[in-house]
Amino acid sequence: MSRAEIKNKFDEIVDFAEIEKFLDTPVKRYSSGMYVRLAFAVAAHLEPEILIIDEVLAVGDAQFQKKCLGKMDEVSKNHGRTVLFVSHNMGVINQLCRKSILMKKGQLVAYGNSDKIVDLYINNDQKSTNHFNCDSSVHLQKPNYFFFVRSANYKGEECGDFSFDESIFLDFEFVVNNDTSNLQIGIGINDKFQNRVSTVIKPISFFTKASGKYKGRIKFPKSLIAPNSYSFVLALWTRTGEVFDLIDNICPFRIYDNGTELALYEGGDNGCVIINPSWEDVS
Repeated sequence: MSRAEIKNKFDEIVDFAEIEKFLDTPVKRYSSGMYVRLAFAVAAHLEPEILIIDEVLAVGDAQFQKKCLGKMDEVSKNHGRTVLFVSHNMGVINQLCRKSILMKKGQLVAYGNSDKIVDLYINNDQKSTNHFNCDSSVHLQKPNYFFFVRSANYKGEECGDFSFDESIFLDFEFVVNNDTSNLQIGIGINDKFQNRVSTVIKPISFFTKASGKYKGRIKFPKSLIAPNSYSFVLALWTRTGEVFDLIDNICPFRIYDNGTELALYEGGDNGCVIINPSWEDVS
C-alpha cells in the first residue's frame, strides 16, 4: 500500500481491529489475538484480488470472529474478489464457500460443492473407536451389566461425527443374570463439560429376552442437539435406586453445523438444543 492509501484507510483498519487504545504499544507486546486482529484488518482493507485466510477464527472473541466472517462475505460477494478460506469449521465453510477442497497430508483428496466436501471430510475423519466393550472381569462382579455399546449413523456404520441434520443411533447389548424386579435401562447424553443434556428411560420388559442377553437401538432425532461435543452415559438400575451397572463418558461424538443460521456463531455457547420456532410479525 502506498503512504496515501495507508493514510486513507488507517482509521478504518484501527476501527475494525478495535486496537485504538493500544496504538502506542509496541507490536512485539501484542498478544496472539491482537496480532491476528491487526493482521486481518490490514489484509481485508488491502483490496486484494485474492484473500487467503488460514484459521483466522482460531483466536479472538466470538464478536470479532463474526466481524471477520462478515468482512469475508462482503469481499467475496460485493466486491467480486476471491477468498480462499482454510478452516475446520464446517458450518462456516458451508455458509461462505460454494466450492471446497479437501486435503490430507498436503495432498488433494477431493474438490467440489462445499456440502459434498464437508460430508466427505466428516466421514473421512471418523475413527473406528466409537464403541464400548465390557471387561471380562465384569462377568464375575455384576449380575446385570452392559456387554456392548456403539454409536452409529443411519447406514448402521459405527460413527462419532454427525451433521446437525443427521439422526444419531445408539446400539447396545446388556446381560441380565438375576431376576430383578423393576429393572430399567437409562441412557443419557452429557455435554463436553459433563452436564446432562437429556435422559431417556425404558423398563427392560420392553425388550425381547434371548438367553439373558438383551439388544436394543435408540434413535435420537436430527436437527435438535446443538453442534458441539458430547458423550453417552448408560445405567442399569431399579426404581428403588439400586444401580447394577453405570458406564459414563463413552462413545464420544461430535455434531457439526452444516450451514444453519448459527454457523457464524459456532464456538460460542448456543445451548445444547436448537429449537426451530415459528415467527410472527405482530407489529
